[in-house]
Amino acid sequence: MWHEHRQRVIAWLGRKAFYGSSAHPLAVRHGADVAPAVLAPWNVGVIAALLAQRRWSLPVALGMTLVTVWRVSRKLRRSDRPVRQAARLTANGVGSSLVQTTALLVRHWWPVAVVLSVFSARIRRALLVSAVVDAGIEWARLRPDLDPVRFGLARRLDDLAYGAGVWWSAAKGRSLRAVLPHITRRD
Repeated sequence: MWHEHRQRVIAWLGRKAFYGSSAHPLAVRHGADVAPAVLAPWNVGVIAALLAQRRWSLPVALGMTLVTVWRVSRKLRRSDRPVRQAARLTANGVGSSLVQTTALLVRHWWPVAVVLSVFSARIRRALLVSAVVDAGIEWARLRPDLDPVRFGLARRLDDLAYGAGVWWSAAKGRSLRAVLPHITRRD
């Protein structure tokens, strides 16, 4: 029984790595349309500030977010409540960029993140938080027949296999295009 289960898990992981190995050809063919994440420049600034994990990180991230609310509200001045709408849209953007970043750290960028985590406690913390948050979000979204711990372990194995395939594909294609996010030019 255990042997059969182990073989199914190995086959499943092999299939995930195979799926990941299509990343480079898809990136060549479709460019930014298949990027592992899509972020606006202000999102990148907020994420970079938070990943820095310094005393100034939260105030800087909050400042960038407030500037974005102001900029978006100016574009929405014809609406009934431009600031409220801008705050809602910006909050959604921050939430989306945080979710994308956690997924990047544990799926597409895990080989680099693991190596860097050997040298950096901040990267270790970011990786650990990302692993737990990503699994929690997906467990709540999917409501699988697994408890959160087993689901989280399965999700991490899935991400390790897929990410290994992505990096194999990138190395084979001699390009990082498949692992780089698309940074939009506008908010």
